[in-house]
Formats: sequence, C-alpha cells, structure tokens
Amino acid sequence: MRLLQRMAISVVMTLVTLLVAVPTQAAGWLRVESPNFIVYSDVTEAQTREYIQKLESFQYISDLFYIDLGDAPLPQQDKTVFYLMRYVNDYRIVRPDTKPNSFNPYYVCEEGDQFFSTKEVNTNNESAMGGELIQGLDLDLGYMLFSLNRTRLLQHFSYRPPAWLANGLNWYMMTTIIDENRVIIGRPEPRIAYAYTYGERETDITGGGYLSDFADIIAEKPVAERKEKALTLQNWVITHYMMSDKDRRAKLKAFLDVYATKSKPPLEAFISTTGITPETFSTVLKDYKTKGIPATAYTLPSLEQTKVAITVTKLPDYKEPLPLLNAATLTCPDAEYGAKLLKRIRKQAPLSPNDDLTQMAHARAEILFGAPSVALPILTARLAADPKNFEAQYWLGRLYLQLAQNGPQPDKAKAYVNARRELGKAYQLNDNSALVLYNYAQANENKPGFPDDNALNAAKMAYELTHGRYNTYYIRLLILRGDYTAASALIADLIPRIKDPECLKLLTSLRDSITAKQPVETVIKQVDAYEVWEDTHKES
Repeated sequence: MRLLQRMAISVVMTLVTLLVAVPTQAAGWLRVESPNFIVYSDVTEAQTREYIQKLESFQYISDLFYIDLGDAPLPQQDKTVFYLMRYVNDYRIVRPDTKPNSFNPYYVCEEGDQFFSTKEVNTNNESAMGGELIQGLDLDLGYMLFSLNRTRLLQHFSYRPPAWLANGLNWYMMTTIIDENRVIIGRPEPRIAYAYTYGERETDITGGGYLSDFADIIAEKPVAERKEKALTLQNWVITHYMMSDKDRRAKLKAFLDVYATKSKPPLEAFISTTGITPETFSTVLKDYKTKGIPATAYTLPSLEQTKVAITVTKLPDYKEPLPLLNAATLTCPDAEYGAKLLKRIRKQAPLSPNDDLTQMAHARAEILFGAPSVALPILTARLAADPKNFEAQYWLGRLYLQLAQNGPQPDKAKAYVNARRELGKAYQLNDNSALVLYNYAQANENKPGFPDDNALNAAKMAYELTHGRYNTYYIRLLILRGDYTAASALIADLIPRIKDPECLKLLTSLRDSITAKQPVETVIKQVDAYEVWEDTHKES
C-alpha cells in the first residue's frame, strides 16, 4: 500500500482542489445536540445527524484506548461545540486573515477551544486519477477527528505525553473508519509520506536524507530543519506499530508509566520497558512501504451505547451568519475586528430577541468589545430563570472583570469584588473550567500582595487542566511572587518544543534573566515581550 502526501492540518488546512467561492447562506442553521457535543450546522439535518453520531462514536472508541494508556480520571466536561459549515470560505467570517479556500479545524486561544469543519473538504477524498483514495475514509471528518483527538487525548493524562506519541496518535486516530458497529483503525492519512516542495512538486520523504534517527525522536532530541518534513511520518510509524497490537500497547503503557516519573531518560525508559530497539522502526517503515500497512478492525457490540439521543433545533432565519459571528468572538480577535463583529451582532440582536444564541452572542460581544453594562440584563434574566446556568454565570463574572480592568477608575475596586464573587459562583457550578480559574486569578489583581496563594493556585490549576495553555500567565505570577525556580522550570520545559527562532530567542533570554536573578520589573518586561509574540502568532 502506498503512503501518500501529508497535509498540514496542524496549522491551517488548505484545500488542494479548485473550489468555487460561494456567498454565505444566512438562513438554514441548525443546533444539533447529543450527550457530549453541540453542533451548529448549515448543512442538511441528515448530514448533521450522521456527523454528530460519528463524533460520539469516535469519543467512545478513543476513550477505550486512552483509559488504558493514560493515568488521569476524566473530569466532568462541558459539551464540545463544533461549527459545521457548508462552504470553506465561510471560515473567513471567523478569521478574516485566513487565505481563501483555507480553514483551521481547531483554533485555540485564551477563550478556549473552537472546532470547525466543512462539507466542502470531502473533495480531498478523491484521487486525481479518479475514485476514493481509501475506501470508506471520510477526510472531512478525519480533519475534525484529528482536532478532537488532540484535546481528548490530553484529558486522559496528568502529564504531557511524549511529543512523538501525541502527534502520532493524532494521525493514527484521524483515519478511523466508522461503519455501524465495525471500526477500522490504522489506515494511513493518504498523503502522509510525501511533501510538497518548490513548484508544488511531490517529494518522497521516506528516503533521501529526510529521515531522522528513530532513536533521536524517542530521545526527544532536536530535529534538523531538513528532516522536519518527515517527522510526522516517523511519529506515526512508531505510534502505529505500538498501537496495532495488544501486547505492544501494554508495553507502551509500561513505558508511559516510567516516562511520567522522569526517573530515566526517554530512550532508556522506552527500550527497558518495551524491549524494542529504535532500529525496529526503520524495518517497520520499509515493510509498510513494500508489504502494506496493517489496519485493525474491531467489532464492538458496546458501540451500540453510542446510538445516542440527538436533539435537532431549527434556528431562526438569521440575516447575519450568527453562529459564525458568535464563534469569531471566542477566537480572541483584535479590537478592530471585534468592533466589526459587534456591529453585525447588534444588527441581528433585535431581530431574534427570543433566540438564546443571539442574545448570548450579543452579551459576549458587548462585554469584550462594546458596552459591558448592556449585557447585564441579558445575563441576569437568564440566571433568574436558571440559577445553575453556568454560561450566564461565567460571563457575568467576565462582565465585572472587564469593568475592573478597563472601566472608570472610581468603579474599579467594586468591579473587582463583584468579579471575584460571580466567578466564584461559576467555579461552584463547574470546578473543572480552566477559563473560570484563569479569569478568577485575574480578578485578584487589585488585592495587596498579589498574587496571594489563592490567585496563584487558580492560575496553576488553569495551567494544569489545559496542559500549559495558560503557561505565560502562570509564569508571570510565579515571577511576581518571586518564585524564580518554578518559573525557570516551566520555561525549561517549554524551550525544547519551540522551533520558531524569534520565540526561542525570547524564551532563552527570559530564562537567562531569571537565572541571573534580574529584578522582577526587568523580567516582567521580557514576559510582556513574549506575550506580544504569542498574540501575533495565534494561528500557528
């Protein structure tokens, strides 16, 4: 079986077929809900039902693997929200700086995770020679499974798994084929072993000096720039081989248990627990190229448990593409685009006064980009109707935090008190929300001696729940607290994963300043500089 070319899904996916730009359809949106997901969709009801059912099936299947591999009990989670678009160019409503015919299936910033999919991507399922690349493989769903797996995987681990495994599992699981209660796992992503080079020519990355030593990958050594093109392929080969056999999965678990303790270097831990040498994977890659790639078929009677109740609600005939405008407010847009979003949402708000999505989108947009006080009656009305409405409670806390940080000076102290009170109530409704914890820490910023133990612990919990999403803020608070040792350890853990030269320079300089015990004010300025870099590189 031939391995084909890899798509760059980890950043922004660009369609490789010619697509015709079609104007956004303002009407026809659905809200489809299942036990674990909410999908806002402007494709047909039948397509959306099939889509959400496969998401439920995939989560059920992936959890079977990760419960065995991981070490952390799954916390109670809010339902994951997806946006299923009819046309790929509609994504530019969410991120206007995205190139035409491109979209990011997974976008994350301080406001949380955002998931996007489009039915137009299924054109990538077809070979240039005609016919499907792999029978039964649905790549438009596959891109979404990649993104869902990335977040779901981390929820099963109390530590960060090896980079090669996390990346390899994303590519291994994204090609899951779900057909009733029969599941096939292990097909390659159809383009994984080829890369585009200058002039859009295909280059076989299974040879010609592109491959790194598998031992270096497992040892977590830096990879030469020329060899980065093949890194995903090699990560996938290791992962595929370890996952496609029950005994090898048990050995992988044994390795992970030792890896988590950091009691041995990664390569030594791998060899001693699995009995597998890195040279094995070079042979595996050759066998995959010449003899074919094994895929594992599972018949899971208990998969029937995922035949879940699905609720479909037809949303109003919006004059504006409200679901996508709502999503855009949660992608941390700059002030200029935020103002444009607010203007469009304000136009829609009076046209659908009884639509919860419209009113909550309006409240969020006012809090983030407009007049927060306008959101107050929207949120208080919802809490009066349902005191356990977590979304309304959380955004009420955000409203007061926004007033505290950006409102009139005489009212700031009271706004901080209100923010702590309302975010505290939100925490009582959902004590696993990293967003609540992150913002609660900020709500303590006006207290003398900030950060106190309470604020620092909230920032730490937000950092741990997201496996490092809020690392910059946590590092900032550690430095303000004078805990240079803990801050330096976080930066040292981050540096090996950084490839961008500018970012690496900023972090190395920050680490050196901490090591030299520079004054807090000096070090915080360097944290500010790194934060600016992060803000300008959100899409990557």
